[in-house]
This record gives sequence, structure tokens and C-alpha cells, in this order.
Amino acid sequence: MFNVLYGGDRLTLRGIYLSMRSMLEHNRFPIHFYVLTMAVNDKGNKGRAIIEQDRIFLEEMAKEFNKDNIVELFDYTDRYVSTLKNTRNHKSSFSPYCMLRLFSEEILPDETVLYLDADTLINGDLSPMLSIDVSKIELAAGLDYLGEWWVHPGYFNSGVLLLNGKKVKETHLFNNCIDLLMKKTFYFADQSALNVLVKDFIYLPRKYNEQRPMKKDTLICHFCNRVWRFWSPIRPWDVKKMREVFKLHQFDNTYKDYLEKFPFEEIGTQRPDYKI
Repeated sequence: MFNVLYGGDRLTLRGIYLSMRSMLEHNRFPIHFYVLTMAVNDKGNKGRAIIEQDRIFLEEMAKEFNKDNIVELFDYTDRYVSTLKNTRNHKSSFSPYCMLRLFSEEILPDETVLYLDADTLINGDLSPMLSIDVSKIELAAGLDYLGEWWVHPGYFNSGVLLLNGKKVKETHLFNNCIDLLMKKTFYFADQSALNVLVKDFIYLPRKYNEQRPMKKDTLICHFCNRVWRFWSPIRPWDVKKMREVFKLHQFDNTYKDYLEKFPFEEIGTQRPDYKI
């Protein structure tokens, strides 16, 4: 079974749903989805934890594609409050939910795990990704398009990570990152901690973490902050801008379903007044 890891707050559920749905449309093999969440009381509407009702909604959608698909939910509120909540990294310009992945060490299976940020969309069959050999390393990651210039050459992006679950647990990579972030402040927080502490890794081909306009071979498109004609913090759940600014229509099937079935009101946001 393919293992996929996401993390986020309740508003981020929009991105998790879109990323999952776009993956499932192209990949019908069984997938075990791990969803990490927490409540962050000083973040207001952006600090609400994903709840069991949301997990059920995601799993029902996933089982439409394969009855063996599973969605599990893990809440790390207490762990975050007792560790990273009281650090300067908590006040980073990036969401504290980016640091959630570091709490997953205890639940990682002794297998390959694909971690994805919630602002990713899948554009094809990921089976070839499973042939990437991570058996002797901790992870595989793509170069960070901006970090290569702003931080240092070779700096990798943590929004798409192909993890060796067993190795990460053996080296305590994630727990060591938490310890480091409790002592030191980084602009890119967990991403920089991973770059500093990872011992053995390889680079993923760009097609598995495309942070620029999509190419013909792009399989995972990552809509992180990017310079694309202009600074473009457009996220996948902004359907109108994705289609009219980025001119992307590859995901129209996913978007039609999203606009029809996603429970916008239940997570406290308005249903988009937009038609495809």
C-alpha cells in the first residue's frame, strides 16, 4: 500500500482534498493517507484543528476510487504546545502547520512514505516514484527554486519528500529537527532544520516537485510562493485564479468535483461563486 502524509488546519482541508482527489484520479492502487493536525489558539480562524467529521469526509471520497483506501487523523496539539509553540519559529511568516510533519516520526511505517504540502496537485501516475530507491537514505527531495538563490546551492524544498520511514525513525531525523528548532530560529523553520540535519538523501527529478509553471512531464505541481511574472502566492483552492491567471485547465475534473461537493460552509468559509 502506498503511504501519503499531509498536515494542516481546518481551512487547509481544501488543499488536502484537492491534492488527494487529483492523486486518486490518476492512481487507483490502494493508498493509506495520514493527516496531521493541531489547534493553534493564537492563529484565529487559521488555527483550528481538522476534526473527525473531516476525516470521514476525506475517507468517503477516497473510497470512491478504491475501497481499500484509508484516511487516518492524528492531532498533535499537546506536543506542539509543549515544544515549538514557545519558540520564535512559531512566529515565522510561514504557517506553524508546516512544522507538523516533524511530529510524524512515531507513526511512520517502516516503508516508503510520500509527504506532500497541501498546496500540491498531482498530474499523473505516481507509480514510477515508487521505483526510486530510498532504502539506504533518509529521504529524497527536490531542489528549492528560491532557496537555491536565497540560502545556498543544493538547498532542498520540503514540500514534497519521499521518506524512508524506517531510516527516519532510526536516525531520529524529525525529532532532532524539533530539538534544533527549540534552540535556533530559521527563516524557513522546519525546511532549514531538515537541510541542516539530514545525513543521507538524494534529489528528486524536478517533475516530482515543480515550483514553476508546469511542464509536459510534471507529475507533482507545487504552488508554493513563487515568482511567475510577478510574486504569485496563488493557492490551488483559488479556482478562479488558478484557471484565469495561471491558465491551468488540467485539473478541471478535480475542480468541478470540489465546487460541487466540498463542505465549504462547514469549515467556515464561503462557497466560491464560480462555475467551470
